[in-house]
Amino acid sequence: MSPFHPSPFQAAEAELSRRADQDLPMLTVADAATRLLHWAIERSPVEATDDDPIPAAYVRAHALLYIALSGVRTTRTVMTTIRAGYEPEALPMIRKLAELRGRAQRVRKDHSGQYAREWLDGRGPGPQRALVDPPAGMWEGLSRMSHADARGVETFLVNPDLTNEEEINFLVLPERDPETANGTLALAAGYARDIAEDLALERDLTLPGLAALDADLRAGFREYLSEAA
Repeated sequence: MSPFHPSPFQAAEAELSRRADQDLPMLTVADAATRLLHWAIERSPVEATDDDPIPAAYVRAHALLYIALSGVRTTRTVMTTIRAGYEPEALPMIRKLAELRGRAQRVRKDHSGQYAREWLDGRGPGPQRALVDPPAGMWEGLSRMSHADARGVETFLVNPDLTNEEEINFLVLPERDPETANGTLALAAGYARDIAEDLALERDLTLPGLAALDADLRAGFREYLSEAA
C-alpha cells in the first residue's frame, strides 16, 4: 500500500465534487449551453463534396463544425476541472474558448470562405488575433496559466489568506472560491453559447431555449463578473 494512502487529493476532490451543485449554480447554466451546442452540432453534418473549387459555404460550414466540436468538449473540460477544485487550471481552457469563439465569428463574417480555408489548413492569423474585442490584459493573464510561466504560480497559486512575513503558502490541494469559479463557468457558458449561435446561423437553425439561456447568462454575468470587469 502506498505510504500516501489515503490520498489527500482524492479526498479533497471528492468533497468539492460532492458540494459542486450547491456551490456552483453556474454549472447548470454551462450544462445548458453545452447541450444547446451539442444540439446544433447534431444538426450540422457536412457531407463530402466533389465540387471544384470547393464552395465557400461548404468551407465555412466545415470550419464552424470543427470549432463547435472543440468548443463543446472544451467547455465540458472547464466544468469538470472546476467541479474538482482546480480553478486556475481551467483558465487555459477559457483562453481556448475565447479563441474558438473569435474564430467562429470571423468565419461567419468572411463570406469568401478564405478565413475558414486558412484555419482548416493550419494557416492564417495566430490565436490572439482571433479574439473579438477582448478586455485589456485578458490574453496575457490567461496565458500565464497556459504555459510554464512562473508568473502563473505567483498570480494564481499563492493563497493570500495564508501568506505572512515568515513564509509563503501555496495552493497545492484543490480548493474552491465560489465567486471566481462561478465567474469562470459563466465565461465558458457564454463562449459555448456564442459558438452555438454562429453554427446555427450558418446552418439556418433556430436554437431552442436560447432566450432562457441568455437570461441565465445575464444574471450570472451581473452577479459574478461585474466586479471583476
